[in-house]
Amino acid sequence: MDGIRSDGPSSWCDDQKKLDEQRGVVQNEKRQYEDQPYGITDELIIKSTWPANHPYSWSVIGSMEDLNAASLTDVQLWFKTYYGAANAVLSIAGDVTPEVALEKVKKYFGDIPSGPPVAHQNKWIAKRTGIQRQQVEDRVPQARIFKVWNIPQYASKGAVYLDLLSDILALGKTSRLYKRLVYDDQIATNVSSYIDAMEVAGQFYIDAMVKPGGDLIKVEKAIDEELAKVLQSGPTEKELKRIKTQYKAAFVRGIERIGGFGGKSDILARNMTYAGDPEYYKKDAYVCRTGNSKGLAEYSKRMVIGW
Repeated sequence: MDGIRSDGPSSWCDDQKKLDEQRGVVQNEKRQYEDQPYGITDELIIKSTWPANHPYSWSVIGSMEDLNAASLTDVQLWFKTYYGAANAVLSIAGDVTPEVALEKVKKYFGDIPSGPPVAHQNKWIAKRTGIQRQQVEDRVPQARIFKVWNIPQYASKGAVYLDLLSDILALGKTSRLYKRLVYDDQIATNVSSYIDAMEVAGQFYIDAMVKPGGDLIKVEKAIDEELAKVLQSGPTEKELKRIKTQYKAAFVRGIERIGGFGGKSDILARNMTYAGDPEYYKKDAYVCRTGNSKGLAEYSKRMVIGW
């Protein structure tokens, strides 16, 4: 179950002492993350890629100012509004019958109030124009470059195509960016590409670690050149076959697990939460299976031009 425990949603927020303890735990987690190498980049990317009124324009953990300002009344009201059964998904996977599962759910979760209706933001791919750059200095061993685009949300054809694009660019040592930057030109020590597809919108990332003493501008130029090639002609049939096989293999490896990220319960809950259908993963698999080079090139161009 995502977010609600059977001991009740407000068990730790009924007095100021408990709230202060939990506040301290969250603030420590935030410090630990931000103090690690390159930890500051997430906050910068969030603020520079989403408009101020977009639900993704602030980090999930929040700012220190907001954490300090949250009163007991604020937290209790938040729980009453959002922490109800009507705003949660329960996913059960394992050696259990539907009848027994329903019996256990009623026993352990049946007394949790439904809660008020919760408003949900419709999809919102924040359109960006031009190129926006930021540069930050920190005590890190290597320069690092992030390139980020706003893309469609989870449970969309565009998200699947762009997930495939990220694999073409940087999944495996024979991928375009890895081969060019790490092997051929030897100007980077590592490069990755991935999507973060969420409920309202998503983002596409290219992330490269510049070789110590290397030229950041040269690395970015090589990335842009390889991306331009895909935009112009799409992937080869050999590349498309490879990434489709890897896509399917990763899914199969995931569902061999009962729980955990990519496991059965996670996939069912994620698809129900984001798509309103626990079996939506079948539609994503169909898009992957039937996708072609032309379609991938078209979605790649739309990503760069804007949606």
